[in-house]
Amino acid sequence: MAEKKGSLSFLMLILTVLIIIQSGVVALLVLEVFIPQRDRAAVTEEVFSFSGSAMRIDPGGDIWGFMADNGIQYLPLNLPQGVVLSSGQRVDVTAVVADLSIIRTSGIPIRIIRLTTPASDDFSLTDTRWILDSTKASDSFSSPHTGGRVTLILCQNGTFYGMGPANPYAGRYTIGGQAITFSWVEATTRSGSNKLKDTENQYLSTLRDTRSFAIRDQSLLLMDENNRTLLTYREDGVFT
Repeated sequence: MAEKKGSLSFLMLILTVLIIIQSGVVALLVLEVFIPQRDRAAVTEEVFSFSGSAMRIDPGGDIWGFMADNGIQYLPLNLPQGVVLSSGQRVDVTAVVADLSIIRTSGIPIRIIRLTTPASDDFSLTDTRWILDSTKASDSFSSPHTGGRVTLILCQNGTFYGMGPANPYAGRYTIGGQAITFSWVEATTRSGSNKLKDTENQYLSTLRDTRSFAIRDQSLLLMDENNRTLLTYREDGVFT
């Protein structure tokens, strides 16, 4: 009898252990089903958006930050190439928080996904980033270096630069009234396929043919000697 009781007790112990193990597996499965994957790992790259103003962090330098409307200060680590900001300029930003281990007193580090600078009413011909919108023949000039954008920026010192269909380019311009001419128009590097280079040469040649300009509805029109529109640019307000 004693042996039977001992055997029965041993079997009960085994069953109890199996029930506990099974319950644990079920509990783990429940956690797996009801707790999302992103909540089971520490995810820092949550996309968020905010509106605010641009601010120069180093006086006299070229490091920019953003002050959100809620008072939080952000430090962009990947400010898009060619972006032109001014102190107090309104911005709309979509970003992710960068490595929090490098937080500085200048703000929370972020990586920009999309930066929008709403078009202002006081933009001018110079120091405005113009994006090519159309050409006389509706040719498609696209630049892989700027997300498909061909750009033009006219500086107040009589020089200009931008991104062409394949390479950066630069030169000088002369302006008088509505007359404008471009000279020393050259690509600063020579990369890209032959097709892209041909497209770029065509674009630069069209710039050399420009003789006048007009600004209408926040667009820049470059025209030839017969006032026919050669190139149409729009004021840029989106950087991605």
